[in-house]
Amino acid sequence: MPVPVVMPASPDYSTADLPESFEREILSRIMWADEDWFTVEELSHSVGDVIAALDAMSVLYDAGLIQRRGEYVVPTAAATKLHELFGAGW
Repeated sequence: MPVPVVMPASPDYSTADLPESFEREILSRIMWADEDWFTVEELSHSVGDVIAALDAMSVLYDAGLIQRRGEYVVPTAAATKLHELFGAGW
């Protein structure tokens, strides 16, 4: 039986200049999107810094946590499994 999960609060934007915070924000948006998929453009604009968002997506792609499906960015099987194992705490 699945355990109900509560979406984490919005990130602390006082540290938004850190590359890891952009990576976390993008991965969180993708993982909590359920059946809604985001485009690269939507993700880039949603975090407020297009260049930092593109850099973060590149890092996440290289780490094997996100992939492209056409114009959309989706989590990989590895990211999904990590999310299942650690839930909202990661």
